[in-house]
Amino acid sequence: VAAKLAPSVKRQPSYIPPMPIAHDAHLKAHRTFSAFTNEGFWDARRYWKEAVRQDPAYAQAFAGLAESCNMLGMTGLLHSKDALGEAQEAAKRALEIDDSLAEAHTALAHTYTVEWNWEAAAREFRQALQLDPNLTTGNPCHYVEFLMAAGEPDEAIKEIERIRTARPLASFLGNIVGWAYYGNRSYDRALRQHREILKDDPKFGLTHVMLGLDYSQKKRYRTAIEHCCKVTSSGGTRIALNTLGYIYAAAGEKHGAKQILSELKRLLRTGYSSSYACAAIYAGMGEVDIAFDFLSRASEVRDPELLWLKWDPQLDNLRSDARFQGLLNRMGLQAAPTNGRHLLSH
Repeated sequence: VAAKLAPSVKRQPSYIPPMPIAHDAHLKAHRTFSAFTNEGFWDARRYWKEAVRQDPAYAQAFAGLAESCNMLGMTGLLHSKDALGEAQEAAKRALEIDDSLAEAHTALAHTYTVEWNWEAAAREFRQALQLDPNLTTGNPCHYVEFLMAAGEPDEAIKEIERIRTARPLASFLGNIVGWAYYGNRSYDRALRQHREILKDDPKFGLTHVMLGLDYSQKKRYRTAIEHCCKVTSSGGTRIALNTLGYIYAAAGEKHGAKQILSELKRLLRTGYSSSYACAAIYAGMGEVDIAFDFLSRASEVRDPELLWLKWDPQLDNLRSDARFQGLLNRMGLQAAPTNGRHLLSH
């Protein structure tokens, strides 16, 4: 089949198949990454590192490596500074090899969002959406985070619902739809969405964490705790532990909350954990000044979870404090919507 390109159409680089041994590592990385567990994220990073070692021209593997580092940082398994630097380097390398990879633009956009470089993040998301309108290869969660951080929760819901139509059976996307409802305070819709996902995939840890969040805002704390404990007892994500700490605090079970705080502080001393998570737990216990101390620490290290600051229901009892607006200002955000759609329209 012959095709003639107009002069204005940019020619894409000729496709060169990856080395089989590198492609095998790439596939293993995808499989372990999709498990959404602590071990799975670490294994995915290791496999993607092996893939690019075996084939330094494998752009998709570099994009995967960037995304694994993003998620290790997002879940508090890798120090945010290390995760950010490694993810950005890998995403840029992927784009040097092939700038038509939407997943690499999405991964790079997330690193800019973590840096609070909103214009650069918007530019990369625009490019990703032009190349792949449904973000079928990239992580739509990052796009939702960007829109919600920019004060556009309704737009975030609209976009993730649109994206999900391309992959209606994807459990991860279904969870993110529910998470967007949760962030928009539509807790009943969030619960319905996550319970529906659980019917089809009852062992998916992320869904149990999401239900923990949903039930906590409905003040059904015992049910929320049960869902999170299912994840923490099976080697689930660090975010499940963070969420469980907040639920204990909100439920008035200070002993349980302080036990988790002790573990998170130990991790802060010996490795890495989220200062933002500690702040949320202290906020849940009503210890406002300590919560702000941890939020200040989170801002110093560019804790990725700070992207939730503008809308996170866990911090609602802090919003009337002038220090809260000060944090938003430091991030380049405002209390009112910052017109995220306007950023994306340029």
